Amino acid sequence: MKCISCGRELAEGVNFCRFCGARQVAPEPEPVPAAPESVPSPVPHEAASIPPDATTAAKPRRLSPVAIVLGVIVTLALAGAATYHVTSTKRAEAYAQALEYYAGGAYQQAADAFTELGDYEDAASMAESARLWLAAQAEEAKAGEDPAAWDAAAQAYERINEEAAKSAAENCRSNAVYYTAVGLMELGSWNEAGEALAPLASSSFKDAADLQLECDAHVTCDQAEALLSEGSYYDAYKLFSSLVGRSYEGLPDFDERAAACVQDFPSSGTVYSNPDYPSTAVPLTIKNDDSNTFYKIYDGDTLVRSVFISPNDSTTVNLPAGTYRMNEAHGDEWFGTDDMFGDDGSYFRCDFGGSETFELESGYSYEISPDVDGTSINNSSTDRESF
Repeated sequence: MKCISCGRELAEGVNFCRFCGARQVAPEPEPVPAAPESVPSPVPHEAASIPPDATTAAKPRRLSPVAIVLGVIVTLALAGAATYHVTSTKRAEAYAQALEYYAGGAYQQAADAFTELGDYEDAASMAESARLWLAAQAEEAKAGEDPAAWDAAAQAYERINEEAAKSAAENCRSNAVYYTAVGLMELGSWNEAGEALAPLASSSFKDAADLQLECDAHVTCDQAEALLSEGSYYDAYKLFSSLVGRSYEGLPDFDERAAACVQDFPSSGTVYSNPDYPSTAVPLTIKNDDSNTFYKIYDGDTLVRSVFISPNDSTTVNLPAGTYRMNEAHGDEWFGTDDMFGDDGSYFRCDFGGSETFELESGYSYEISPDVDGTSINNSSTDRESF
């Protein structure tokens, strides 16, 4: 037999449908009690008049066919309401389960579950969102080290209007930049690669900070080599020294390169002589102590002579008669007459008995020495740039 409500196959003789709960047989109407026999009022002085069928017993009343049909309709309506309630509850539970799949990132299960729900709530749009997630994740999974593939994955995530998808898209964009920079490094485009890696390094993306340091080392090393080749020894020394302790494939030992920037000390004697001051009428002998010492002798702000004296040595400088001032420097490493002892040297302006100037007269010879009596010389500290 088939259910009179949902039409599914049922065992013969069952009263209720096991699927929708509808009653299968209309209930028997309750018997209506028989009406009491009519007792005629006594007629005085006359015999009572009895109808011809008064002796026949009253028959019980039964429901009409119309009443039976109405009863069946009411029963079916109640059964249908119960079926709807059961179905709605199950769909709500299925929807909640689909949401749980979605929230947990099980997008394939979520897509299947939402699709089965058809037009229930927003199941159709949720199924589409789950499929978009699956497509985007598939793009990401095959991206590898291809910047273009990472961009494609980012675009797939951007089609999903959710914060989590936005973050995933940003991550894909970062990977695209990262692998672009790696490619530039392989080509030796260190400056461009370093610039690309800078924002990733600041956000601690993968090993971008380490790769940026490697790019910086290559760029700095190239700059230092160029300075060294043009004779800017101290500037090259500073750059190489800034890289000491770092080691990368294809780059030199930075300790060794820094040491190559240090120059040999000059021999004791005049290092520079201004051609506008050719006269050598007045000899000035300078005796040194146990340090490497470099002097600059000025006429006002014009450099006239520069002199280097090795430790415990002396030299004689021949000058025109005139009034001069003198600067004195000491140090352990020499980088040429421009940078002298570098920033680790000591630089002074000489004070001769309370005056920065001293006078040389024709017909006389002069000596500066820590061992002879005469005008005392005091030094006031200055910096290398002002020396």
